[in-house]
Amino acid sequence: MPRVADWPAMSDLPVPLTTFVGRVAELAALAGALGSARVVTVAGPGGCGKTRLAVAAAGRFDGVR
Repeated sequence: MPRVADWPAMSDLPVPLTTFVGRVAELAALAGALGSARVVTVAGPGGCGKTRLAVAAAGRFDGVR
């Protein structure tokens, strides 16, 4: 039986069905904003990828579940 330490990290973030391509500048801006504020609002028109960008950014920070 595998040890708990060998299990992959648990996450409540949704698993993306496709790869996240591009938006490097937006990810960098979001990471900078998250480094200086506790709460960051991502705004834009419907369907522009706000949720996908936020999930991609959250997955890059340690401790985000």
